[in-house]
Amino acid sequence: MNADRTPHPGLAEVKKVYQPIQMHAGDLSRAEIEVANWNDFLPAETWLAADWRVVADGSVLEQGALDGLALAPREKKIVALPIRAITPRRGTEYWLEVSFKLKIKTPWADPGHEVAWEQFKLPWSIPVASVPAALPPVKANKHPSASEFGRRIQCGG
Repeated sequence: MNADRTPHPGLAEVKKVYQPIQMHAGDLSRAEIEVANWNDFLPAETWLAADWRVVADGSVLEQGALDGLALAPREKKIVALPIRAITPRRGTEYWLEVSFKLKIKTPWADPGHEVAWEQFKLPWSIPVASVPAALPPVKANKHPSASEFGRRIQCGG
């Protein structure tokens, strides 16, 4: 925090590093991720709700809740998300976004406050068509040097 109590940009990084649920890519072709509860005493399901969504070019294609996830303190699990098969479009990137939010009120935040998030690039893609080999030649224009430019202004030319 800054001296005037405005948040410093580094605060967002600290929040990300200290998030209580850590996520890593599993077999993303099967929509699997590894989730780990970093809490020492609280099972994740007692205070967190999780949801996921598949995004392509800024549009949400599919989304859902991660219901029934029981994650004891310090436990890791591989979770398969119920994502339907997607027929990829040429040149489109697909992303899986997973978010954990408070489902209860705490002294420091209301329900719905996001405490952990991650984004994974899904391996579904069709490459963009290659650029044609016959492109017009590149032309370079000569720009006047600073002294030539000054003379042109003084002389009106």
